[in-house]
Amino acid sequence: MAGALDHQVGMVAEVTYGTALTVTRFYEWDLDQSEHQWDPKRVQGSGMQVGDGGFGRADRSVSVLGQGAGKIGLDYQTKGMGVIVESLFGTGVSTLVSGSTFQQLFTSNLVGSLLPARTVQYGIVRSDTGGTVDAYTYAGVTFPKMTLKCAAGEVLKGEFEWDARSQTKATGLATASYPAGLLEPFHYGQVSEVTYGGAVTVPTTTALKSGGTAVTNFRSFEMELDDNADIERWSLGGTRNQPRIAKRECTLKVAAEYDAVVYDDALVNHTSNPFTITWTSSQALSTGFATLQLVFPATKITAGARPSPTTETPVTELELEVLKPASGHAVYLVHRTADTTL
Repeated sequence: MAGALDHQVGMVAEVTYGTALTVTRFYEWDLDQSEHQWDPKRVQGSGMQVGDGGFGRADRSVSVLGQGAGKIGLDYQTKGMGVIVESLFGTGVSTLVSGSTFQQLFTSNLVGSLLPARTVQYGIVRSDTGGTVDAYTYAGVTFPKMTLKCAAGEVLKGEFEWDARSQTKATGLATASYPAGLLEPFHYGQVSEVTYGGAVTVPTTTALKSGGTAVTNFRSFEMELDDNADIERWSLGGTRNQPRIAKRECTLKVAAEYDAVVYDDALVNHTSNPFTITWTSSQALSTGFATLQLVFPATKITAGARPSPTTETPVTELELEVLKPASGHAVYLVHRTADTTL
């Protein structure tokens, strides 16, 4: 019997776009930040008969197409994140560093123009006392947008938005299982380094980034990566082709104590600077600790460098645009973990 809060969500990579598979990767999701919906794309026919009283006819109301949408909100944990992150980046690789320590490297170097396809299943517990769990299975799922937030005194939160080609309630509920061993979320107190400016050596499949000018006046961090996917590739017959990526956009928002020399000058002079942020957890690995690192080799401050007058410590709400440098990639996400695969 399922408890009142025994909802579940899982996913698996599809071999063929739109062909559902049994989900195998499950997440400790944030129930308040997750949702799933199906839009049948109802169309009301215009035909009417004498005596209809001015109302549209029920038998002229049809579902021509259908489209699913939702999001998965979760704490960004030390294990089990590879599949969902790869869903948005499009490419990822897991490499043995040493012993039982693996490094997952995701870059914005998408191969081709199609987003990876997933099957996603939500298990929702009914409100009755029997503990029945309804399974909603979505196929042809793509993830076009991701947000990562680390507010003051909070855990690092991830929000992954998705689109689906089809849905069914006929597929049985998969049995949820989670990564073995210690699971913990990265959080505000584990930010071990923030750098802005300086010379940065980007990460590789086995090495974390190095270099950069350390700063200690950042108060919060938010990243949004939007693939601007074309999810409207409808074709006659009601099918839909796999979403394609258009121009990708990545923006950062950080609260920082006012610095006229560094941040305001970078805005005025339109300076390109690398930005990096690293979380180092307390989870010991065979080499070091579970680590998450984001590296943006070329960013430009676009707004927010000047504060309003205040009697308190002046804080600016910086907005940064992430751009592609002359060589390398625009975005690197590195996760050092005990996971052996993505």
